[in-house]
Amino acid sequence: MSGNIRFIIKAGQCLTFYNEFEGDFQKKNVPDTAHNALIGCLRCQLVCPVNRPFTKKREIVETFNEEETALIMNDTFHGSPGILEKLKNIDMIEYENVLSRNLNVLLK
Repeated sequence: MSGNIRFIIKAGQCLTFYNEFEGDFQKKNVPDTAHNALIGCLRCQLVCPVNRPFTKKREIVETFNEEETALIMNDTFHGSPGILEKLKNIDMIEYENVLSRNLNVLLK
């Protein structure tokens, strides 16, 4: 297999594995400094040669004002149709139950 590189990703050590699912990732010895994205991790995507053309592409789809951000951080946004609509627009509605936890750790 000359020229082929093989590696294994240990999902049990993958930040995405922990921050996309409910539960206390602090108990899994994930340091707060490891968090670099609200959902997922993106570090492996940044070094992936297939993703290289897309890593500099930026597009603003939605913005959240300070009041909306505070509601998310306090986990009191679930009844807010405006925030829920924005989350749907950015395909993050499925992560509704972990956003407060992740945002608080990310912004520490």
